[in-house]
Amino acid sequence: MPSFLNKSDARTWVWDTLRDQKIAAFPFPPHHRIPNFRGAADAARRLLADPLFEGVRRIKVNPDAPQRHVRKAALEAGVVVYMPSPRLKSGFIELDPARIPQDKLTKAASMSHAADWGRELHVWELPEMDLVVTGCVAVTATGRRCGKGHGFSDIEYAVLRELGHPPVPVVTTVHDLQVVHGFPTDPHDLTLRRIFTPTQTLDVTEPGTEPVGIDWAALAPESLEEMPVLGELARWRTRLGTTRFWETTQLEDMSREQWEALCDGCGRCCLLKLRDSDTGEVAYTDVACKLLDTGTCRCSDYAGRSEIVPDCVVLDVSGWQYFSIMPSTCGYRRVWEGLPLPPWHPLETGTPSSTHHAGFSVRFRVISERDVHEDELVDRLVDWISLDSDG
Repeated sequence: MPSFLNKSDARTWVWDTLRDQKIAAFPFPPHHRIPNFRGAADAARRLLADPLFEGVRRIKVNPDAPQRHVRKAALEAGVVVYMPSPRLKSGFIELDPARIPQDKLTKAASMSHAADWGRELHVWELPEMDLVVTGCVAVTATGRRCGKGHGFSDIEYAVLRELGHPPVPVVTTVHDLQVVHGFPTDPHDLTLRRIFTPTQTLDVTEPGTEPVGIDWAALAPESLEEMPVLGELARWRTRLGTTRFWETTQLEDMSREQWEALCDGCGRCCLLKLRDSDTGEVAYTDVACKLLDTGTCRCSDYAGRSEIVPDCVVLDVSGWQYFSIMPSTCGYRRVWEGLPLPPWHPLETGTPSSTHHAGFSVRFRVISERDVHEDELVDRLVDWISLDSDG
C-alpha cells in the first residue's frame, strides 16, 4: 500500500486507480467526489452484520452514492436514517422506515428522492445518534480518513458535539483499493472506528482523539457562509455577549432577544393540563397541543398560535399569574422566583439543544391531542413534571 506526503496526492491516486482498474461505478468520473465503487453493496452488508450495528436505532449517513446501500439496508432493518443536506444548508432529512412504504425504501435511500419520503430537520432538532457513517476517498488501517477536501464530514460531526451530542463510533464503507498506508492528518479530523470493504472488516484498535466541538480558530471566515449552521452557532455564542443577563436583568426589562433566549425549548408548557375544580391544583398530562411537533418540541405555527388555539398561554411579563403553573424547571419561572437556571439550560451550556440531551424535554415522550379523545385525558396524567419550587 502506498504512502503519501499530503491528502491531495492520496485522493488523486485513489481516484485514478479506481478509474484505471475499472472499479469505479456511476456517477463518473470518480474524481472530486466520494467515489462510488463496485462492491459497495457487499461493504454495506458487512457493516450491518457487524456487532457494532447491534441495537442501533438512529444512524447518520452521508448522502453520497456508495453509502446509498447503507441507507437502504438500514431502512430495511427498521433504523431511522438521518442524511445531511449539502453543506447543511437545509439541515438534515429524517428517513423513518415506519413512515415509508416497504416498496419505496430503495427510492427513499437515494439522494434524488429522499426529500419525497423524509422530513427536514434543523441540526438543533436532531436526536442523539447511535452510529455515524461517513464517506471517504482514502483511509488507512489506523483509522485516518480524507474526504473530498472540503472538511464537511469533520465539521458535521463537530457541530453535533458542539450541540452536546455524545461521541459515537464513526465508520465507513470503501473499496479495498481506497485503503492506503498513510497520509498526514489535522487535529480536527475525524477518526474511524471500523472500515468495511467488500472483502474485509478493519477494526481500528486505537482510534485517534475525537473532536469535542468546533475548532473555531481553524475555520476560514468563508466557512460561516458556506455552512449557514456555523454562522448560526457563531451568533448563538456571541449574540448575548458574556454577561449573564438573566442574573442581572428583571424580566420586564429584558429585550425580545433575551426573553426568547430564556426559553429552554422543553415543550412542557405545551402539554394539556387538568385543574381540580375543588382545590385548584394543576396536573400535567402527556398529551401535547396539536401545534407542537412532538419530535422537535417546536410550535408548528408560533406566530399564529393564539389564533389557532384560543386558550394558548402567550407567556410574557404581564402574565405573571401563569408562572406558578409552569414546570419548576422553567427558565421564566425560575428568574421570576429569583432562582438559578438549571445547569442543563442552553444559556448555561452554550448549546441550543442541551435540554433535549439532558432528558428534560418532552421529545419522544408525549403524543398529540389529535390522537387522544378528551375523555382519555384523566388517564394520561404524569408525575415527571413538578410544579414544586426546588429553591
